[in-house]
Amino acid sequence: MFASLQLHPSGRRDPPAPSPQNRDGTGPEQSEGRRRVLVVDDDIDTARSLSYLFDIWGCKAEYAINGIVALSIAQRLLPEIVILDLKLPDAHGAQITTQLRANPGMRKARIIAITGSSNVEDRRRALAAGCDEVLLKPVPIAQLERLLGKD
Repeated sequence: MFASLQLHPSGRRDPPAPSPQNRDGTGPEQSEGRRRVLVVDDDIDTARSLSYLFDIWGCKAEYAINGIVALSIAQRLLPEIVILDLKLPDAHGAQITTQLRANPGMRKARIIAITGSSNVEDRRRALAAGCDEVLLKPVPIAQLERLLGKD
């Protein structure tokens, strides 16, 4: 038996709904009280799995599989935590970090770079661009829990 899944291009698991503004100018995603997490990884299985894990932990998590989609989602979601693969098909994670940090709503976000490479230059570049940490894949669940203060 085979199942077919249709994924929305933005990485959402459901079609986007209109976003009415609250009186204070924030959209519902910024006011619902759940921590907002964006997972960016070109490996869709990794991106979806981490996104689901953060959902289970009570977060509002979305994912993207490239930098362009990540920037679009971040503009709307204004995530508090971004898990960002450094090696994306369309950009280096440091470039995405620089663009995220340019958004005033993202300046206080925790951006955690993840990489399968132990390349010191990638780590230096990510931290210089504004990543808060660089973690080596596979990232242990305990480290992810620590990001949410769950330890």
